[in-house]
Amino acid sequence: MDVTLNLMNSKLLHGYIAKLLRKKQNKINRSAQAQYNNTSIYQYNKGFSLIELLVVIVILGILSSFVTYTMVGRQKQARDAQRKSDMQTFKKAM
Repeated sequence: MDVTLNLMNSKLLHGYIAKLLRKKQNKINRSAQAQYNNTSIYQYNKGFSLIELLVVIVILGILSSFVTYTMVGRQKQARDAQRKSDMQTFKKAM
């Protein structure tokens, strides 16, 4: 009876250890696969895609149009101020 229990216990223990080892190996395999996937993503993604470049160009174009519009408005205001100043100088001279 004791021998049978010892054999059963050793078989159960062996099965339990084998199960733990399989779980550990699966975890290691998943970890290695994840590391491989992460490095492979970065290996092939060294530059910018065409879409990313086009988006940046469009954003820069929009920003430059705002600046240009603002500068044109300021030039007009500066011309109007100069004309007013010239008219006041002309009035004083008369």
